[in-house]
Amino acid sequence: MTAPTTGAPLQGVDADPRRYSHLTAIRLEDPAAVARAAAARRRHPGLKYGKQNFIVAADHPARGAIAVGPNPTAMADRRDLLDRLQLALANPAVDGVLASPDIMDDLLLLGALEGKLVFGSMNRGGLAGLVNEFDDRFTGHTAAALEDFGADGGKMLTRICLGDPDTVSLLEATAKAIDSLAGRGLIAMVEPFLSVRKNGKVRNDLSADAVIKSIGIAAGLGSTSAYTWMKLPVVAEMERVMAATTLPTVLLGGDRRAGPDRGPHPPLPPGRRCCRGCGHGRLAVEPCCPEQHHRITGVNEMGTATRTMTVAQAAVEFLGNQYTVDKVGSEQYRGRLIPGVFGIFGHGNVAGVGQALKQCQSSDPALMPYYQGRNEQAQSHQAVGYARHTRRRATFAISTSVGPGSTNLLTGAALATTNRLPVLLLPSDVFATRAADPVLQQLERPDAHDVSVNDAFRPLSRYFDRVSRPEQLFSALLNGLRVLTDPADTGAVTIALPQDVQAESLAVPVEFLAPREWRIRRPEADDDDIRRAANALRNAKSPLILAGGGVLYAYAEGELARLAEATGIPVGNTQAGVGVLPWNHPQSLGAIGSTGTTAANAVAANADLVIGIGTRYEDFTTASRTAFQNPDVTFININALGRHRG
Repeated sequence: MTAPTTGAPLQGVDADPRRYSHLTAIRLEDPAAVARAAAARRRHPGLKYGKQNFIVAADHPARGAIAVGPNPTAMADRRDLLDRLQLALANPAVDGVLASPDIMDDLLLLGALEGKLVFGSMNRGGLAGLVNEFDDRFTGHTAAALEDFGADGGKMLTRICLGDPDTVSLLEATAKAIDSLAGRGLIAMVEPFLSVRKNGKVRNDLSADAVIKSIGIAAGLGSTSAYTWMKLPVVAEMERVMAATTLPTVLLGGDRRAGPDRGPHPPLPPGRRCCRGCGHGRLAVEPCCPEQHHRITGVNEMGTATRTMTVAQAAVEFLGNQYTVDKVGSEQYRGRLIPGVFGIFGHGNVAGVGQALKQCQSSDPALMPYYQGRNEQAQSHQAVGYARHTRRRATFAISTSVGPGSTNLLTGAALATTNRLPVLLLPSDVFATRAADPVLQQLERPDAHDVSVNDAFRPLSRYFDRVSRPEQLFSALLNGLRVLTDPADTGAVTIALPQDVQAESLAVPVEFLAPREWRIRRPEADDDDIRRAANALRNAKSPLILAGGGVLYAYAEGELARLAEATGIPVGNTQAGVGVLPWNHPQSLGAIGSTGTTAANAVAANADLVIGIGTRYEDFTTASRTAFQNPDVTFININALGRHRG
């Protein structure tokens, strides 16, 4: 009986379901052929300091980890897996493989290991979901078997759970394996994690501090470290992580979903030459659509791992791996910055961003969900509303067609920028090459061919850029998201994407596509400013607190209420600050300004000290600068930015 195929046949690969039947025949009739092939195999020419190596990891099935996304058996078809491994190993940029014994023997018999680095997987007893998963026994390769095979080393997963008694046994077994490998002159590749069991599942702590701690524990195992390597996840503050060891290090690739508990795509940290290379796991062997078989492509002139993809594909995958990180008091937050894309596809974006999103939906729907709309302006308002609802920790991207589809976003851009709410606009633009000119619904300016309707976004955006060459995508997205996540500068970020550039290919550094965290800045006040504010407050006879949206975005409603209750100072709010205090709170006056309450405006008119918290004193709040009528009034302003910007 043959197993059903799990993915589309690879291009250029024989789709005959019997293509690997000879492997079964060899094992049945001549099992000693494996040993003979191992003895005859041409070894890797040798490792060189400063050269990056790529290693494909293929030991997932031995741990029962064959699921991809919603498909629980996506990696179950051995024929499909061998197809993908052979395709990867045929690439000159791929230096070797890390595999369990069964897969390694298959690849050996197929001749796919000639001249390659070979690492055997040693402990696979901690099956995914097993009740005692931390009891990760050495059920795979032994050091003696790896020596006989002519392998370069063995790899062991070392999950350290401080609350699980099986951790001690695992550490002891790992130390013995390191000594056994070292005694034979073989590399001991140790993959350490600090892990916990959460909701019945083992979760790895991927904070920099946890990885550094795991390195210290793992590096000290065994009686010698002469042959020990580290295999580490790429996390935030990677330079600090790499400073924790002098051991050669392999950076793991992991699941391309790259969520908070999954290994991210591997960059090579600049300047850290102890990095031995990058270990690509499911990136190479997971079933995916045919367009993505170029996932492992090579190394650029700077020694950085790259993937060949279109501008649109790179943009979609980049946005799917951006995270907002925030801390309010003792509460930690980490969530997707761009959880999805709104869009209406037509002339200008259907063959670029549209195709990239479609491919993403086929291979990994969770990476970047797409939501169809009926009107671009409505989509921009939805994104702005979502940003306000999430208190500026997240927003949506919006893709539009050329011309009217793009200009329909203008009102939404103005709304976002005026209210300091983040939204990412990706309007399509005319051909950068001008090969097809004019384009359908293109604005024609005979005096300025470098102007399109998208230039109308310039005065409405906090950041505007046009990607006229593929290489400009990197700086455009990084600068755009820097503005998007800045509490003081945020608003509409517009990155215009010419329709021909969207479909152009380029070598994208894997580091660019790795999960990236954007930390929300919450700077503390200067001590001298605090003293001066306290003096002004002590001398005030009719103080007033004016609370704006910044109070909500800083999650400071509780602090505001305690301040008002402790001092007895009344609180008025701006339009953006609705909800900073309950409507029936004793200190709440309601809104101030043109649409304010009678009580709030009466107190404002008489106030001799106004404490503005999270407000820009816009026109409606100040009633065109007539709300505060006391000739001796002074102001104390508490904002994310010390002075008004724009």
